[in-house]
Amino acid sequence: MNLKTIFFSLLLLFVCSGLQAQHINQLMRKGNKLYKEKKYSEAEIMYLKALEKDSTNRRALYNSANNDYQNKKYEDAIKKYSSLSKENNNDKKQLADNLYNLGNSLLQANALMHINPLYD
Repeated sequence: MNLKTIFFSLLLLFVCSGLQAQHINQLMRKGNKLYKEKKYSEAEIMYLKALEKDSTNRRALYNSANNDYQNKKYEDAIKKYSSLSKENNNDKKQLADNLYNLGNSLLQANALMHINPLYD
C-alpha cells in the first residue's frame, strides 16, 4: 500500500465513524423526544436501534433502562442499571444515578413479587 491509499483509507474510516455517531445521536434525540411525550414503546425502539449501532453507548443503555422502568419492565431495568454500575466509571454523579435507579427498580420488582400471584 502506498501512502496515498493509506491516507484515503483512514479518511474514509474517520468519516464513516463520524456518520455512525451522528446516526446514533439522531436515534437518541428521537427516543428522548418520545420518552418526554410518554410514548415509551416507541422510545424503546429508538434506544434499541441506537444500542444495535453501538452496544457500548452508556447514554443509550441508561436511557433504555429508564424507559424500561417507566414501562414497568423492572427486571430489564435492573439488568441494565447493574451493568452500568459495574463498569469502571469515573463519573460519580452518573454512578449515583445508576445506583439510585437500580434501588428503585429492585424495590418495585420486589413489591410486584408480593402482590402478583404469578410469583407465588
